[in-house]
Amino acid sequence: MLQTIISLCIFIIIFLSIHIVTCIAGSDIYDTSSPIVYGYSDMVYEEGLNLLYKNNDIDGCLSHLLISFKLVKNPYVAYKLVEIYNNLGDHESSFNWLKNALIIDPSNITTLTDVGLKYHYQGHYSIAIEYYMKAIDILLTNKYHNIIHASLIPDTTPLPLSIESQIAEVFFTIGVSHQYAGNVELSAIH
Repeated sequence: MLQTIISLCIFIIIFLSIHIVTCIAGSDIYDTSSPIVYGYSDMVYEEGLNLLYKNNDIDGCLSHLLISFKLVKNPYVAYKLVEIYNNLGDHESSFNWLKNALIIDPSNITTLTDVGLKYHYQGHYSIAIEYYMKAIDILLTNKYHNIIHASLIPDTTPLPLSIESQIAEVFFTIGVSHQYAGNVELSAIH
């Protein structure tokens, strides 16, 4: 009996907390720099994933992830929403969440290339290439930074191949987009 009362009290506290946070998140008057807000956002996110993976409750998961994102604009939450909407076949919502992730972290190579791929699949090859080129610029800047850094430290190992392989992969994707756009000469260059 006591355990039932304790469980009921915990449920009521959690329910009221979610309700209060939902109201606060809807009004945009909360302090996103607060560790409490970050912690609660992570807790809501994890609960949403539990609903999805343990109960296959997609609607419950989406509502939790949306609350989590309202609390803290976290690119990982946006990526999870991209994945879920893609799996549901809602490619428009998926693309919108991908663009949200790009707004949060505009120098993320994966996000830039994924946005480029979305435009590529829509037949907007020149826009896709713009996003790929932004990714290349960032990769080359990072490579240059790493080379400078490595030259300042004696006996450092050479750059990891991952940067070069990422650059090669993006250049290949640019070539494919040029090919689909009918720019055979440019596709051969990339």
